[in-house]
Amino acid sequence: MKKILVLSILIVSFIAFNVSCVSSVNPNPFKSGYQSSEGSLYKLIINTNLPDAHIYINGNFMGNGYLSTHFRSAIYRIEIKAKNYQDWVYNLNLTQSWTLNVKMVPESKKPASESEEN
Repeated sequence: MKKILVLSILIVSFIAFNVSCVSSVNPNPFKSGYQSSEGSLYKLIINTNLPDAHIYINGNFMGNGYLSTHFRSAIYRIEIKAKNYQDWVYNLNLTQSWTLNVKMVPESKKPASESEEN
């Protein structure tokens, strides 16, 4: 009987310790599906025309070509880079869900606003 009682106490203690450790872990806000009690989450989808384009948010590499994730409301610096293409940079004030469709421009081409100067 004492063995069962001691074993039960050890099991309950082990479970309580593991639950407290899990609840104290600071979740990664860059991980897809991040849940926060500190504010609303908004879906951010980024599509590019290049499957190998590197997507960065606040300097953190997030993936290639396509991204679907959730973030809290804040300003995020989005950078998309691909070899032989102009970098695309945008500061997004995320206050609602967004879908960004980005067409990367080859390095040899100049944007239309610069190509028609006299």
